[in-house]
Amino acid sequence: LTFSQHFPSGQLNELSVFGVKDLAENEMDPATMDFVFYQANTGDVVINELMVDPNPVVALPDFEYLELYNTSENTIDLNGWMLTIGTSEKVFEGGIIPAKGYLIVAKETAEPELSSYGLFYGISSFSLTNSGQTIVLSNKEGEVINQITYTDDWYKDPYKSDGGWSLELKNPDNVCSGEENWSASNDSK
Repeated sequence: LTFSQHFPSGQLNELSVFGVKDLAENEMDPATMDFVFYQANTGDVVINELMVDPNPVVALPDFEYLELYNTSENTIDLNGWMLTIGTSEKVFEGGIIPAKGYLIVAKETAEPELSSYGLFYGISSFSLTNSGQTIVLSNKEGEVINQITYTDDWYKDPYKSDGGWSLELKNPDNVCSGEENWSASNDSK
Protein backbone atom coordinates (compact mmCIF):
# COMPACT_ATOMS: atom_id res chain seq x y z
CA LEU A 1 0.00 0.00 0.00
CA THR A 2 1.16 3.51 -0.78
CA PHE A 3 -0.28 6.51 1.03
CA SER A 4 -0.22 10.14 -0.09
CA GLN A 5 0.71 11.42 3.40
CA HIS A 6 2.70 10.21 6.37
CA PHE A 7 0.69 9.01 9.33
CA PRO A 8 0.98 11.18 12.45
CA SER A 9 2.94 9.39 15.17
CA GLY A 10 0.81 7.94 17.94
CA GLN A 11 -2.56 8.59 16.30
CA LEU A 12 -5.17 5.83 16.06
CA ASN A 13 -6.01 5.10 12.40
CA GLU A 14 -8.46 2.77 10.70
CA LEU A 15 -7.72 0.71 7.61
CA SER A 16 -10.69 -0.63 5.64
CA VAL A 17 -10.36 -3.18 2.84
CA PHE A 18 -13.24 -4.10 0.55
CA GLY A 19 -13.86 -5.11 -3.03
CA VAL A 20 -10.66 -7.18 -3.29
CA LYS A 21 -11.03 -10.21 -5.57
CA ASP A 22 -8.78 -13.14 -6.35
CA LEU A 23 -8.09 -14.39 -9.90
CA ALA A 24 -11.28 -16.50 -9.81
CA GLU A 25 -13.34 -13.36 -8.99
CA ASN A 26 -14.02 -14.47 -5.40
CA GLU A 27 -14.48 -11.32 -3.34
CA MET A 28 -13.14 -11.20 0.19
CA ASP A 29 -15.36 -10.12 3.05
CA PRO A 30 -14.87 -6.47 3.96
CA ALA A 31 -12.35 -6.02 6.78
CA THR A 32 -11.53 -3.11 9.09
CA MET A 33 -8.52 -2.86 11.35
CA ASP A 34 -7.31 -0.17 13.75
CA PHE A 35 -3.60 0.61 13.81
CA VAL A 36 -1.19 3.13 15.26
CA PHE A 37 1.95 4.26 13.47
CA TYR A 38 4.43 5.15 16.18
CA GLN A 39 7.78 6.87 15.62
CA ALA A 40 9.97 6.14 18.67
CA ASN A 41 11.50 9.11 20.46
CA THR A 42 14.63 9.44 22.55
CA GLY A 43 14.14 7.40 25.73
CA ASP A 44 11.28 5.26 24.41
CA VAL A 45 13.61 2.24 24.37
CA VAL A 46 16.34 2.09 27.00
CA ILE A 47 19.24 -0.21 27.72
CA ASN A 48 17.91 -1.68 30.94
CA GLU A 49 20.27 -4.48 31.96
CA LEU A 50 23.78 -5.65 31.09
CA MET A 51 25.48 -8.97 31.69
CA VAL A 52 29.06 -8.09 30.82
CA ASP A 53 30.84 -10.77 32.86
CA PRO A 54 28.80 -13.97 33.26
CA ASN A 55 31.72 -15.88 34.77
CA PRO A 56 31.80 -17.27 37.42
CA VAL A 57 28.22 -18.34 36.80
CA VAL A 58 25.94 -17.46 39.73
CA ALA A 59 22.48 -18.44 38.46
CA LEU A 60 22.11 -17.23 34.88
CA PRO A 61 23.47 -18.97 31.77
CA ASP A 62 27.07 -18.29 30.80
CA PHE A 63 26.30 -15.68 28.12
CA GLU A 64 26.79 -11.95 27.83
CA TYR A 65 23.60 -10.06 27.01
CA LEU A 66 21.87 -6.74 27.22
CA GLU A 67 18.21 -6.13 27.82
CA LEU A 68 16.16 -3.40 26.14
CA TYR A 69 13.01 -1.99 27.75
CA ASN A 70 10.21 -0.23 25.87
CA THR A 71 9.11 2.63 28.14
CA SER A 72 6.30 3.67 25.78
CA GLU A 73 2.66 2.64 25.50
CA ASN A 74 3.23 1.45 21.90
CA THR A 75 4.76 -1.63 20.29
CA ILE A 76 8.09 -0.69 18.70
CA ASP A 77 9.53 -2.38 15.62
CA LEU A 78 13.34 -2.41 15.71
CA ASN A 79 13.78 -3.39 12.05
CA GLY A 80 16.61 -1.26 10.62
CA TRP A 81 17.69 0.07 14.03
CA MET A 82 21.39 -0.04 14.92
CA LEU A 83 23.08 -1.21 18.09
CA THR A 84 26.64 0.09 18.40
CA ILE A 85 28.78 -1.61 21.04
CA GLY A 86 32.14 0.14 21.17
CA THR A 87 33.09 0.21 17.48
CA SER A 88 30.98 -2.80 16.47
CA GLU A 89 27.74 -1.94 14.63
CA LYS A 90 24.83 -4.40 14.49
CA VAL A 91 21.69 -3.68 12.44
CA PHE A 92 18.42 -5.23 13.64
CA GLU A 93 16.72 -7.34 11.00
CA GLY A 94 13.37 -7.49 12.72
CA GLY A 95 12.69 -7.52 16.43
CA ILE A 96 9.58 -6.22 18.15
CA ILE A 97 9.30 -4.89 21.69
CA PRO A 98 5.74 -4.75 23.01
CA ALA A 99 4.55 -1.73 24.97
CA LYS A 100 6.21 -1.74 28.41
CA GLY A 101 8.01 -4.93 27.34
CA TYR A 102 11.56 -6.25 27.33
CA LEU A 103 13.88 -7.77 24.72
CA ILE A 104 17.04 -9.73 25.51
CA VAL A 105 19.82 -9.20 22.94
CA ALA A 106 22.73 -11.64 22.84
CA LYS A 107 24.73 -13.99 20.64
CA GLU A 108 22.47 -16.19 18.49
CA THR A 109 23.80 -19.33 20.17
CA ALA A 110 22.44 -18.10 23.52
CA GLU A 111 18.82 -18.35 22.40
CA PRO A 112 18.07 -21.84 23.77
CA GLU A 113 19.14 -20.80 27.26
CA LEU A 114 18.16 -17.11 27.39
CA SER A 115 14.80 -17.22 25.60
CA SER A 116 13.21 -18.80 28.69
CA TYR A 117 13.76 -15.43 30.43
CA GLY A 118 11.78 -13.42 27.85
CA LEU A 119 11.68 -12.25 24.25
CA PHE A 120 15.03 -12.84 22.59
CA TYR A 121 16.89 -11.36 19.61
CA GLY A 122 20.09 -13.04 18.45
CA ILE A 123 23.11 -11.41 16.84
CA SER A 124 25.82 -13.43 15.07
CA SER A 125 28.62 -11.92 17.15
CA PHE A 126 28.03 -10.16 20.43
CA SER A 127 30.58 -9.06 22.99
CA LEU A 128 30.63 -6.64 25.94
CA THR A 129 33.85 -5.67 27.67
CA ASN A 130 34.03 -6.27 31.43
CA SER A 131 35.70 -2.95 32.25
CA GLY A 132 33.24 -0.81 30.28
CA GLN A 133 32.39 0.73 26.94
CA THR A 134 29.82 2.86 25.15
CA ILE A 135 26.60 1.32 23.81
CA VAL A 136 24.35 3.32 21.48
CA LEU A 137 20.87 2.38 20.25
CA SER A 138 19.77 4.35 17.15
CA ASN A 139 16.60 4.18 15.10
CA LYS A 140 16.66 3.56 11.34
CA GLU A 141 16.92 7.30 10.69
CA GLY A 142 20.15 7.35 12.73
CA GLU A 143 18.66 9.25 15.69
CA VAL A 144 20.04 8.17 19.07
CA ILE A 145 17.25 6.63 21.14
CA ASN A 146 19.44 5.65 24.12
CA GLN A 147 23.14 5.66 24.95
CA ILE A 148 25.19 4.58 27.95
CA THR A 149 28.88 4.43 28.78
CA TYR A 150 29.24 1.90 31.57
CA THR A 151 32.26 0.99 33.68
CA ASP A 152 32.91 -1.80 36.17
CA ASP A 153 32.55 0.82 38.95
CA TRP A 154 28.79 0.71 38.33
CA TYR A 155 28.54 -2.55 40.33
CA LYS A 156 29.28 -0.69 43.57
CA ASP A 157 30.08 -4.11 45.03
CA PRO A 158 33.54 -5.74 44.70
CA TYR A 159 32.10 -9.26 45.10
CA LYS A 160 29.56 -8.83 42.29
CA SER A 161 31.99 -6.99 40.01
CA ASP A 162 34.03 -10.22 39.90
CA GLY A 163 31.40 -11.76 37.59
CA GLY A 164 28.11 -13.62 37.45
CA TRP A 165 25.90 -10.63 38.29
CA SER A 166 24.15 -8.29 35.89
CA LEU A 167 24.06 -4.50 36.02
CA GLU A 168 20.52 -3.14 36.24
CA LEU A 169 18.97 0.23 35.54
CA LYS A 170 17.08 1.27 38.67
CA ASN A 171 14.67 3.76 37.08
CA PRO A 172 14.10 3.55 33.30
CA ASP A 173 12.28 6.91 33.36
CA ASN A 174 15.42 8.66 34.67
CA VAL A 175 18.08 7.72 32.13
CA CYS A 176 19.95 11.03 32.46
CA SER A 177 21.31 10.27 35.94
CA GLY A 178 24.04 7.95 34.62
CA GLU A 179 26.01 5.80 37.04
CA GLU A 180 23.81 6.69 40.02
CA ASN A 181 20.90 4.95 38.28
CA TRP A 182 22.77 1.64 37.86
CA SER A 183 23.84 -1.08 40.29
CA ALA A 184 24.51 -4.79 40.49
CA SER A 185 21.42 -6.93 40.53
CA ASN A 186 20.13 -7.92 43.95
CA ASP A 187 18.34 -11.01 42.63
CA SER A 188 20.51 -14.10 42.43
CA LYS A 189 18.08 -15.56 39.86
